[in-house]
Amino acid sequence: MRGRGIEVPILCVRVDPDFQWIRKVNMEQADTTWQCILKYERDATAQVESILALENFPSSASRDVLRDIILNLQLFYRVRTQAGQSLAKVYVTWLVQVYVTWLVQVYVTWLVQVYVTWLVQVYVTWLVQVYITWLVQVYVTWLVQVYVTWLVQVYITWLVQVYVTWLVQVYVTWLVQVYITWLVQVYVTWLVQVYVTWLVQVYVTWLVQVYVTWLVQVYVTWLFGTTSHPSIVRYSDFSDVASYLIQKDLHTSIAAVKRRVLDDECN
Repeated sequence: MRGRGIEVPILCVRVDPDFQWIRKVNMEQADTTWQCILKYERDATAQVESILALENFPSSASRDVLRDIILNLQLFYRVRTQAGQSLAKVYVTWLVQVYVTWLVQVYVTWLVQVYVTWLVQVYVTWLVQVYITWLVQVYVTWLVQVYVTWLVQVYITWLVQVYVTWLVQVYVTWLVQVYITWLVQVYVTWLVQVYVTWLVQVYVTWLVQVYVTWLVQVYVTWLFGTTSHPSIVRYSDFSDVASYLIQKDLHTSIAAVKRRVLDDECN
């Protein structure tokens, strides 16, 4: 009743103290109630019942009460003997509780420490692995991007330079070849035309001179051959020949003919 907050002036309760009921009675009371019965009840049966009930309450108060019962020489020996046996059980129970509690605390503490340490190690190891893996991936990716970008730039630059150089060389070579070819063709054509024209003019002039000279000589010979006296041939006769030759643009041949006729007249 005290546990429920109700004040009751009754220290203990006994059921069938004279053993008039042919039945077994089990009562559940607080340890203080059983301690009170053991201290103040003079009935040996009640004392033994309280001693047996205190075996379930391994508290320090129960141990002290049982120790006092053992040391009290005025009590019945069977009560003291039972108190000794119950005290041993109470001690064992108390020791077991204390030891188990201690072991549980130690084990739990150790387990917690070990588990926490293991968790920390595993988590830290996992974090380190994950971070290192991520860092390596990021760094490797960055390096690959930078290196590939650099390679692409270098390759493109080199390719552009080589291609531009090749194009310039090819274009310049082609231009030089075309220009030289054209220049050679033009120059050679011009030279051929000039040279052929000059040769034709020179050859035609020479041929005309030779042919006209021959004709004049033949004509003069024919004229001289048909005349009885050279003095009969006059200068006016040769003027007609000269007029004819002048019309043919043969000034050199005409001058030669005139000199020849004059020489003949003087002779």
